[in-house]
Amino acid sequence: MRNEFLNWTDGRDYNLFITITLRQSITSDNGHKVYIDDENIRKTAWILRDRILKSLKCESKKKVYLAFKECGSLFNKRHHLHIVTYKPDTLSIEEYENKFRSKAAKLDWVYNEIDIRPIRSGEARQVLSYSLKEGIKAFIPEASYF
Repeated sequence: MRNEFLNWTDGRDYNLFITITLRQSITSDNGHKVYIDDENIRKTAWILRDRILKSLKCESKKKVYLAFKECGSLFNKRHHLHIVTYKPDTLSIEEYENKFRSKAAKLDWVYNEIDIRPIRSGEARQVLSYSLKEGIKAFIPEASYF
């Protein structure tokens, strides 16, 4: 299944790899501690995709956005998202980063660690493979746009 996914996504236009660290817990409005779960991860990924693509609608007709989750534990590794996407040529990396960070910062579950790196020519398959290191279940189709 993993190889089929890599073959299906091969040759697409990706030029950014983004890692977003998520909070492990938040305090709800009524003061209770809520721990992150799969539903919160998926919802956060979906909302982030929606807001980013809407903010780029005038910049690009290419809207490739693949979301993946990587689960941690409360004690050794934080939950985080991997995003493989396309940055329009009309935006500098700094402009894209500013847009992305401003949208992400408004989400409850996003922690303040966001790493945005360009994907060099020929590296897309390797980046996608890395994003699938926990298996095909790491892919979040409802938070992706292809």
